[in-house]
Amino acid sequence: MKTKYHVTSLAVFALFCLLLLAGCSQLPAPVIDPTNPAAATNSSASTTVPSPTLKLAATLTPIPSPTLHPGEKMAIVLDLLQNNAGCKLPCWWGITPGITLWEDARRVLEEIVFKIVEKGSQEKFVSYVEIDFPEPLHVDDPRHIYDVIDGTIVFIQIMDVGDVLTYNLSAVLTDYGPPGSIWLKTWPREYMEELPFTIVLFYPHLGIMVYYGIEAEEVDGQIQACFHDDSAGPMALWSPERQMDFQEAINDTISFREYGEPYQSLEESTDMTVNDFYEAFKNSETESCLETPSSFWPEP
Repeated sequence: MKTKYHVTSLAVFALFCLLLLAGCSQLPAPVIDPTNPAAATNSSASTTVPSPTLKLAATLTPIPSPTLHPGEKMAIVLDLLQNNAGCKLPCWWGITPGITLWEDARRVLEEIVFKIVEKGSQEKFVSYVEIDFPEPLHVDDPRHIYDVIDGTIVFIQIMDVGDVLTYNLSAVLTDYGPPGSIWLKTWPREYMEELPFTIVLFYPHLGIMVYYGIEAEEVDGQIQACFHDDSAGPMALWSPERQMDFQEAINDTISFREYGEPYQSLEESTDMTVNDFYEAFKNSETESCLETPSSFWPEP
């Protein structure tokens, strides 16, 4: 029998209160009881408070707490993947690039992640955070990568979000509108029984870049890729104040530049515009396809 774990939005809010620097500073510290997460209470609302397993102070002062049970960690991770701690991208799990201090983020992440490794100097380093994902999610790479400069998180890479619907192609288009640009990459033919096709949605005005990859097929001299609410692959997030162009954003990532050949814009490689793509692919209930001439793409 599988154990069911229930985590309320209040419980996740409690875990990530440290990262909401403005709002949480005026709130008393919530309490999570992992034996009954749905019964999370606020100390100001009741005179009888159960002994806490995890309690985060609104003053950002670390409070020692017993280690969460693996099932409780996974329940929190799943809720964060589905609800993102109530914030919109480029905020990730309550962590906002350009605003959140790594010290505050690490204090919270340590409660739920498998491992954190930091590489670099004190002024500029990269932190690799390995997540223990719930079993139903198919995740190829469980890492989150945080670029930190002078103590502040400036860039976030999410290597894989699994099968959650929150970041499916249609969901991202619906929630964030037409991208600033769309970029493609593929091969002119099948090679070693594979014909990968990549679409990258680039939102420079929001600080968001999302990768989608599927297998395509060659049909009468065209590479045809059909998407039906496909799950996101890697994502990159940054403060829009950085004003990065697509190439700069690609150069700051790991997974987006894993193939040698350059990306091509949607308009250059197909007969679609960004708005055409948006209208065609924002509906999750229908399968839509795009085609690009096989002769346009270099050999792998």
